[in-house]
Amino acid sequence: IMILKLFYVFSFPSGHTGSSFAAAVVIFLTCPRKIGVPALILAFLIMFSRLYVGVHYPTDVLAGMITGTLIAVLVCRVYQKKHRKVLES
Repeated sequence: IMILKLFYVFSFPSGHTGSSFAAAVVIFLTCPRKIGVPALILAFLIMFSRLYVGVHYPTDVLAGMITGTLIAVLVCRVYQKKHRKVLES
């Protein structure tokens, strides 16, 4: 059963997966675990949904997950360094 009409235009990396993992990782790193873990679970469900409906290849969502996670970690580290400098001065 076809869920979506395919246009045969695949995107590398998956933007939905990348943005959902970027947001989920920031939430996971900055909020209590009871909020961060559900955010990561939601990101995995979004990633799986992109595969399930057939709009992405596995490598597309894997690349989206990796780039989203790396960008989130980088942004959190930069923010923490800048925030620490402001508090010290």
